[in-house]
Amino acid sequence: MTRRAVGGVALLTLLVLGLGAADRPLPSHPHGVAPSGADVSTLPDRTAWLRARLATAAPGSTLQVPPGRYFGPFVIDRPLRLQAVGAAHLIGDRQTHTVAITAPDVSIEGFDISASGLDLAKDQAAIHVTGARAAILGNHIH
Repeated sequence: MTRRAVGGVALLTLLVLGLGAADRPLPSHPHGVAPSGADVSTLPDRTAWLRARLATAAPGSTLQVPPGRYFGPFVIDRPLRLQAVGAAHLIGDRQTHTVAITAPDVSIEGFDISASGLDLAKDQAAIHVTGARAAILGNHIH
């Protein structure tokens, strides 16, 4: 699948699952429960933790992201493996991508991802990939 197709698939999935999402408060999930079973409204805000790790991570390293809410957007600009450990919810600003992957060899696994922008003219998506060989595994996009 091409990079553009991956971004388009993520956007299409977001559009199909997220129609009316702008009417819901950030960062709620329908019924207040993430796919992991966690009540997302009670998860701690760990945005600063993730931003610091992304800024200092060595290329090729694995970041195990603990349960929490993480307010984006986020840019992954080096080869990394991001792996959610428990209920980790990446929340966009509804203006652009929630996660933009610009580096090659990035893996993002097991996250609950919401609140990306919906502007098709700007190719906005929950996870927008322009780097080569990205792996998007086991995420729940809404």
